[in-house]
Amino acid sequence: MRTDEIGHRMIITGGLGQSGVSTLNAALTAHPEIATCPLETCFVVTGGGLLNVTDAISDDFSPMRVDDALARFDRLMRHDLCSPRSYPFNRIDLTSIFGKGTYRNAIDQYFSEIGAERYRGDGLTIEPRIRVGDWALPGKAKRFHLPWWVGRERDYLYTMPRRSRQQAVLAGRHLIESLHGARAERLGRAVWTDQTTNNLLDADFWAELFPEALFVQVVRDPLDVAITQQRQVWGPDDFQQVCSSIRDSFERWRQVQGCIPGDAYVEVRFEDLIRSPAAVVQTVARSAGIGDGPANLDLKLDWSRLDSSSEARSRVNLDIYRTILGPVAHCLGYAVP
Repeated sequence: MRTDEIGHRMIITGGLGQSGVSTLNAALTAHPEIATCPLETCFVVTGGGLLNVTDAISDDFSPMRVDDALARFDRLMRHDLCSPRSYPFNRIDLTSIFGKGTYRNAIDQYFSEIGAERYRGDGLTIEPRIRVGDWALPGKAKRFHLPWWVGRERDYLYTMPRRSRQQAVLAGRHLIESLHGARAERLGRAVWTDQTTNNLLDADFWAELFPEALFVQVVRDPLDVAITQQRQVWGPDDFQQVCSSIRDSFERWRQVQGCIPGDAYVEVRFEDLIRSPAAVVQTVARSAGIGDGPANLDLKLDWSRLDSSSEARSRVNLDIYRTILGPVAHCLGYAVP
């Protein structure tokens, strides 16, 4: 299929944690025209990611903010998202997805496009008469430079001129296209997707980057989401905190939902996805302007993560759920027990 015949060349998927975003991604993988990523990419909307850098180098510019934002983004891209042991991005290695050379070149090109410069700092500076306990540094010593290989938290400082919002957004778009777009072309696929759980909580930024994108939101019964989130090692143990976090995320989604045109938005219910995954894939594909895809699809689901049986429901405080998430469930069209 020619790319100029496709309505949307990129699909941005998202939803709350444990709502079924990864399950949708697994289903979309079966479509011959869609290039999906096996893991969440995270680098756009996570803390210290592309969204924060774009703000810092344009609308929220200040030299100190630029230095901090670029340092965090550089470490995020070159270390955190490339090291399977780097918490909290355990098991994520974007170089294995995009290719080591392509990945590194894309980062270098981004820093070059925005005009960022990186240089070594002075090392550890010690002023006269510094005292540590009963020990005092000699009064004549003013500076002490540790060698660069000594474990310091930061070896580099960053600087760059302020960019317009349009320039900053365009550079971010080029970075993503040089990763996702290049990978889709290499795989012979017409459409690429970015799968990150909280993508649509920052749909306004994604719409800035790719106004032609298709946005797919996965929704699930909020009670099931709360139950499965509470079981995760990354989630709070307190059920009230879990419910409050889901409510706040939903409110954020309602704030940004209006930035997505109606014909560029598809809502997928998790319950429909597990009941008839092929039908859901076909719906998304038609919305993207590509062929239907497989008529039959058997998903291999990890039910230990997804199960929220009546027994699990009986163990939670439904009064807390009704008070905090009852209105959310009602708004989404789910029954409130």
